[in-house]
Parts: sequence; C-alpha cells; structure tokens
Amino acid sequence: MDRGNLHRVGAVRFSRARSRAGAIFRSEFTLLVAVAVWAAAIGCQQPDAGAPRATGAPRATGVPRATGAPAALAAPPDGATAAQTSSVDDAVVLQLDMTDPESLDRIKFVNMRHEQTEGGLRVIPLTPDPQIVFGGDPLVARVVEVEIESPDGGIVELFWAASGQGFAQERSRQLSLAGRPGFRTYTIDLGEQAPPAGAGYRFRFDPDRDAEITLRRVVFRGPSGARP
Repeated sequence: MDRGNLHRVGAVRFSRARSRAGAIFRSEFTLLVAVAVWAAAIGCQQPDAGAPRATGAPRATGVPRATGAPAALAAPPDGATAAQTSSVDDAVVLQLDMTDPESLDRIKFVNMRHEQTEGGLRVIPLTPDPQIVFGGDPLVARVVEVEIESPDGGIVELFWAASGQGFAQERSRQLSLAGRPGFRTYTIDLGEQAPPAGAGYRFRFDPDRDAEITLRRVVFRGPSGARP
C-alpha cells in the first residue's frame, strides 16, 4: 500500500476513534448533569435541621360528639336502664310483684290474655290495641321502672294522665325492648311532665301487639312522702 492510501486509512480510523470518544464524553457529561440536578432537587426537599417543623393546631380531645335525641329509648345492656334513673330522693310509691296474685287486683287487662307464672305475668295480645291499665288512686310518680322479658323484642309504651284527662300520645314514652332471653329493667323518667306537687297520675302500659312479653315487676317512684 502506498503512502497516500496509508494516510487516508489512518485519517478514517482517527476520525472514527474521535467520534467514539466524543460520544462517550457526551454520555458521561449528560449523566453527571442528571445526577447533579437530582441531588439539587433532593437537597431542596430536606427541611432545615435547626428549624422546628410545623405541626398545626393540636387536635381537640375530650369534646363529646353531638348525637341528637333518640326517637325511642333503646334497649339497655344487662343491668342497665333505658332512661335517666330516678333521683336519690325518690321513694317507692307503689311496687307490683307480678308473681303475686294480689298485684293483679290493681290491674285491668284490655284486649289481651294473661297468664301468671312463677317467672312473672305473661301477656298475649288479642287485638292491635292491648292495654294494661293500673287502677286505684292516682300516683304521685315521676319515674316508672318495669322489669320485662321479651325474647322477640318489640316496642312497648307507657301513658299517663291527670285527673279529668284521657290517655293521649303526647303524654307517653316508648321503649324498644331487647330481643334476647332474660329479664331486663327499663326506667322511664317523666322529666318535665312529672305531676305537680299535690297531684297524681293514672298510668297505662301498652305491650307490643306482635310480641309476647313477661312482666316481673313494676315500680312507681316519686318524691319522698308525696301523696295524691
């Protein structure tokens, strides 16, 4: 090969080598630039070690949530009551043991069948409007406790009326019964509708028309020494 050809071959090889070196340099330079940009971005996100972190306003604790008033009293757990318990000053005005035949002398049964057992008074509705009316003198009672067993659940309602009044929906409270075996005590507090001093109420208890229940005890409580 003459010198001219050698010179041309050498120039081509040198040009190719320079192109490869330039490509490698550009790739490495691009990589270095990318690493530098990434490092700068990470550095911007790190908080100043000496500056306190903002935590915002502390969360309020101990503030009760508003739940609203229930439309009907819910069934309580074992040993609990379904409404506000009676005042410590309240005394027993009348207590009816439904296992005692003499307690039935004060009761009038309307639209129902009843059966007295060792466990209590079992009532079976015969129409959609069963009623247990407590007779005798009006009672100066503002709290009524009823001990009930209702395996099928249901809703019962307590009515009260002053002398000369009839029983009405605006003078009543409902109870939702626990649908489980076993007796539970439910407490109904008349609150602001309690009878005024020197006055008394008549009471009526309406069982659920679709469920059989057993009553074991009914207690009427009022101010100590109060009489109608």
